[in-house]
Amino acid sequence: MVQSLSNRRVPALRGLVIVPTRDLAAQVYEVVEPLCRAVGLSVVLACGRESLVQESEALGGSGDGVLKNSNRGVSDVLIATPGRLIAHMQGGTSGFTLSTLSFLVIDETDRLLRQSYQDWLPRVLSSLQSNNNTNTSTSTSIGNDKKKRVVKFVVSATLTRDPAKIDRLDLHCPRSIAPSADDYRYTLPKSLKEYKIVVPDHVKPKALISLLHGHLKDKRVVIFCSSLQASHALAVLLANTACITESKTTLIEFSSKLTPRGRTEALEVFKRQKAALLVASDAMTRGIDVDNIAAVVNYDAPVYVKTYVHRAGRTARAGSAGQVFTLLKKEDLRHFKAMLRKADNSFVGDFKVATDIGTTTNEQVDEAVLKMKEILAREQLKEEYGNGGNDGGGALVSKAKQQHKSTTANPSKKPKSLPLTLKSDQYVFSLV
Repeated sequence: MVQSLSNRRVPALRGLVIVPTRDLAAQVYEVVEPLCRAVGLSVVLACGRESLVQESEALGGSGDGVLKNSNRGVSDVLIATPGRLIAHMQGGTSGFTLSTLSFLVIDETDRLLRQSYQDWLPRVLSSLQSNNNTNTSTSTSIGNDKKKRVVKFVVSATLTRDPAKIDRLDLHCPRSIAPSADDYRYTLPKSLKEYKIVVPDHVKPKALISLLHGHLKDKRVVIFCSSLQASHALAVLLANTACITESKTTLIEFSSKLTPRGRTEALEVFKRQKAALLVASDAMTRGIDVDNIAAVVNYDAPVYVKTYVHRAGRTARAGSAGQVFTLLKKEDLRHFKAMLRKADNSFVGDFKVATDIGTTTNEQVDEAVLKMKEILAREQLKEEYGNGGNDGGGALVSKAKQQHKSTTANPSKKPKSLPLTLKSDQYVFSLV
């Protein structure tokens, strides 16, 4: 796309890249901008990190939302999230148009097709169809170029094969390009080694710490949980586990619980290798490219093969070696194996970790679990009552301590949920 557009004569918006999230949009911009600058093209990022007015000015607007140069901005390529694109199309930037577009790139297509994002797809395609119907094989007002059908690239590691969904993209004579044979729906890197760790729910924290403190010690690891609540809770647990903190291992939490600026800063710290562990929700599974990740740990096993593929794809990138470990309960094994039949490299070996991690470490984990419950209780009270409750959360914390001591003394009486109003369904991954 960049090479083709480098021959343009008059600046106009000819390339549009649509991605589902702000973080991914920013990363795509970091890659595309130097390429465009090298051939004299300009590129604009529109994902909500700046105000609508600032983005309008970057697109070539006057600062009041009106584009200069007879409805044509000075930007050649726009990288946008769907919501922000629609905001500009619906009047955020008066005169904004896709009438000069030559290339449309839709990244993480399967995710974008699942979510409407203000009906972005029908709106964009309607604009392109109008252009094709009125301008095919005729000269445009931009130089002497002939208006051609817009070239579309739809990209995803787990691109759907559902004809109904593909048809929504209005592709013309499409060609499929894949790195492997068609025997499997999804592809995993050949340099990736996959393992499963079968443990009961209540042993998962100790199994994880044993893995991090043993086989993966001093390596850069991304740990995935099933929700932002679970990832936050696990991050709090690890941050309060002495054997992790004593090793001076820096821990980063990355989830939608953080502000966009907070996620950007956290990812930047991890990219610069100033942190070894990153605990994430599935917000990070899509397209975030960080070098030198040695392993991925699925603390919560993914339900869908697409999620597994995207999580595993954070390591073993560009031919480098990588490992993925998935913690499973015995009753989840059948589903896990059936799920992986949809992907190649479907054989996943067993990996044994020492769940008997020694008296001292066991005590450290138990203390960390108690501390985690106290912190989550106080956070919840602060969220619900503003000031953490009249007693500062003392009653709830006291109940948590009593329940934890009872569980430690008699493991067979492990509670099914966290204490009182801790919304136990959000923390079902059993850190007791």
